[in-house]
Amino acid sequence: MSDYFKQLNAALLQANFALPTLIIDQTRLDANLAQAKKMLTPKVTPRLVVKSLGSIELLKYIVNDLNCTRFMVFHLPHVPLVLNAFPNADILLGKPMPVRAVQSFY
Repeated sequence: MSDYFKQLNAALLQANFALPTLIIDQTRLDANLAQAKKMLTPKVTPRLVVKSLGSIELLKYIVNDLNCTRFMVFHLPHVPLVLNAFPNADILLGKPMPVRAVQSFY
């Protein structure tokens, strides 16, 4: 385990968290967003994968930074959460949804 992850683990142990916890390294996140922005062009626009970013606040941060409203959603209950936070969202379902599930949504 690298020193970086040892420090994160020690901090979690010291904080005495007993529940699963999402830790965001703001410096690394911002560096990754800056790199992503360098690769964007009018023909290449991002689509944020909600399955990997299960925090609406984190999504809001990234949406604001990348000026993006396109999402890929893999779990039907996440669709209303995304639409509530981003009313103009362009949502692509990341897997085929059962017809009954989609009908229950609409």
